[in-house]
Amino acid sequence: MDPRHSVIWSHLARLDLRSLGERIRQDSPDNARRFLKKLRDAAATLGNFPEKLSVVPELGLPYRERLVGRYRIIYRVQEDQVIVLAVEHSARDLLGAIGHRFQEEESP
Repeated sequence: MDPRHSVIWSHLARLDLRSLGERIRQDSPDNARRFLKKLRDAAATLGNFPEKLSVVPELGLPYRERLVGRYRIIYRVQEDQVIVLAVEHSARDLLGAIGHRFQEEESP
């Protein structure tokens, strides 16, 4: 059985990535390009065994996360898909900043 799930970025997660890239790009376009690639590459591997990564402590199941540097890629597994829901700094108050996203969860 192939453990691979397809990885889909939600609209808001794509906006998170774009916003992060713009902030980093102000100081260093090269660092922005490298870090965004690192985040995208990490997200691309989520489909390999998505249930093995950590549950998001503030949210519980079905939400999981992968840490990349100081950033959290937050996702959930839905059938044969991994839906990336957010990319947030790990020091940020997740529920205060974007908790509403998980109460009214959006489509990809």
